[in-house]
Amino acid sequence: MARILQRSPAAAGRTAGSLAEAYVEELLSALPDDYTIIGGVTVLDRSGERALTELDFVVITPLGAACVLEVKSGSPEESASGELLRHYEAQNGVKSISEQLARQGAILASRMKSFGERVIFSHFLVLPNGTLSAHAEVLNHLEGRVFDSTRLESLCEAILALNERARAEGVIVDARALERFFVSHYTYRPDAGAICDALAAARRRKAAGIASWVPCIHTSLPLVVVEAPAGAGKTLLAQRLLREAGERREKAVYLNFSRNPAEAMLKSGAGVRASFVGTWHELACECEGRTRDVAALSPEQARDYFSYCSELLMRALAAKRYCWDCIIVDNAEGFMPEWLQALAQALSGRGRLYVLGDPYARIFDGRESAEFDPDQTLLIRTDETLRVPQRQAEELRAFRLVGESFTSASPLEGDSTFIAERYSGPDSLFKATRRTLEQFLSRGFRPEQIALLSWHGWRGSDTLSREVIGGCRLRRPLDAFDANNMRVFTEGEIYCDTLRRCCGFSAPCVIITEMDFEAVTEREKALLYLAMTRAEAALAFVMSERAYGALSRYLAGL
Repeated sequence: MARILQRSPAAAGRTAGSLAEAYVEELLSALPDDYTIIGGVTVLDRSGERALTELDFVVITPLGAACVLEVKSGSPEESASGELLRHYEAQNGVKSISEQLARQGAILASRMKSFGERVIFSHFLVLPNGTLSAHAEVLNHLEGRVFDSTRLESLCEAILALNERARAEGVIVDARALERFFVSHYTYRPDAGAICDALAAARRRKAAGIASWVPCIHTSLPLVVVEAPAGAGKTLLAQRLLREAGERREKAVYLNFSRNPAEAMLKSGAGVRASFVGTWHELACECEGRTRDVAALSPEQARDYFSYCSELLMRALAAKRYCWDCIIVDNAEGFMPEWLQALAQALSGRGRLYVLGDPYARIFDGRESAEFDPDQTLLIRTDETLRVPQRQAEELRAFRLVGESFTSASPLEGDSTFIAERYSGPDSLFKATRRTLEQFLSRGFRPEQIALLSWHGWRGSDTLSREVIGGCRLRRPLDAFDANNMRVFTEGEIYCDTLRRCCGFSAPCVIITEMDFEAVTEREKALLYLAMTRAEAALAFVMSERAYGALSRYLAGL
């Protein structure tokens, strides 16, 4: 059975046209498994704003040949000059099918040149419940390319023959690349914002992955280590564990290395009864007595102060100044091993330490995995993500950023990550970022569904310092907190931050900008993994020419 990448929206209706398309789709599904059917394609102009033509079906063969099908219900009329006409009562007018086919052919020929390789392709007119005389077929230069009700059974044979023609002529291209060309680069998809809403609902129905079954495991061991990739449900697991600890009236704490997920935990209300919810360094500063105004310190001074506070906290934990029944460490890959070992000393006699980490997100220098007594530890491992689209999961494996067992349970196949723009300087960087943002907006993503993340830190970022990009205001975090200890943001629609601060963060559409590096080192690989696992539906890179060259060399060496 052929692979149906996207069902035609019209096929769900009950009009004559939609029933004809549904019948043709059923016929096409009998093609072999390595054929792909794309339904309901709208080709836009190069600005992405105006529709040029509609394609009822595009069939991609295994050898990269393309067949475009125009489906019409009923029988067209034939003019004295041999032109095919169609009456549309609802629109009270007559349209020329011949003119439409000629226009589609010209657009397709132009677009196939943009693909960059020669492609064997054909254009068929399909009349599933109509007929066309042989005379009209010849006059309209459609000989052999019209499949009416009298020869509909040979449609699939003609498509198979197109694949063999590509083989005979030696014109073989990457079928998946051609498929992405039709689906992503030059077509309009159904409203992206609505798709993302449906995806969120689908993930909720799947009960958030590990959050649904890890709490059901009963063990007397004091340490539970969960190793799972981004999007597996670790944060939702932490919420459930913290909420259940509160219901049992246990003394519980939630710790994270990053502020984003810690704030998300506070907003969720799961830690309303917890002794502490926040970051390791916030707890360390609280232990020290918060004698310094961190916002007024330089980066070097802040680093030294946090190190000093961490030492004090570890001594306090070892001295049993703290005693908790439930300790939950989220994003544990950001914790120093000695921090985790010190926390284990703060468990009550019945207590349990949950260490939730991502083995692929090693973006912090010097953060090795803590070693616990195996006789006291329950280790749970999974390599399944609910967030990452299937296409990104394939890329992550191909780029060797994850293990071969890494899989996606997302209901979305998605598009490949694309390098939307390359820049050579500050001015071209801004323009490239703006064009990429405008492209996603034109696809139907709502501004609040888009996140703009910088590869640089705040101090070195030109993009994050701007207030408006592409007509949208940026929602930027400030170095200030409100009365509820939440970060204060500027007013805006597009969320923006640095990539390094986005552990635990995700958005339907993510643009990674200011990507600039000389070589793909282990740290760059970890950052690439972090970048490629933030998006739930669409991901784009805006990178420098230097970074593009480094990434190309890395991929060529795999």
